[in-house]
Amino acid sequence: FSLKKLEKYSYNKKKQPIKYDNVISLPTIERASCVTYYDNQLFVGFFNTDGQGQIASYPIARSGNFKGTITSDQIKAVTGQV
Repeated sequence: FSLKKLEKYSYNKKKQPIKYDNVISLPTIERASCVTYYDNQLFVGFFNTDGQGQIASYPIARSGNFKGTITSDQIKAVTGQV
């Protein structure tokens, strides 16, 4: 979602979490508790009170046909699964 969408969002009005514009399946993280971007990497974390959390980073292609994306090969390199 865009910064503009985030700035307009109010949990108090909707009582629903903000919806992402794009969704990708990550085999080792059941759902995202946090998502951030740094240095051409997407960091995704999952946390709960019943167990250990997980954080994974996924490189975002800097050039080529898949510039600006995370490919299935990159997900497999991190998780061993697609």
